[in-house]
Amino acid sequence: MAVTPDGRHALTGGADGTARVWDLATGQHTTTLTGHTGWVWAVAVTPDGRHALTRGADGTARVWDLATGQHTTTLTGHTGPVCA
Repeated sequence: MAVTPDGRHALTGGADGTARVWDLATGQHTTTLTGHTGWVWAVAVTPDGRHALTRGADGTARVWDLATGQHTTTLTGHTGPVCA
């Protein structure tokens, strides 16, 4: 799990290939980040809180715009699961 620098949102990854953004004040799910084809093993948020990074069992790492929930970049090159 990762928390945004302002402490308002948390990001989690799951077995369904998605990462989810949560509003910590309400406990409500606000955004689903879809694109991985397997487990999302790790999540992180940039220090400015603008982007999230995820890594998955599909061998990719992905960059997301947290304001829009849109996938912006896929980092590839690993031949197996991406390590932390």
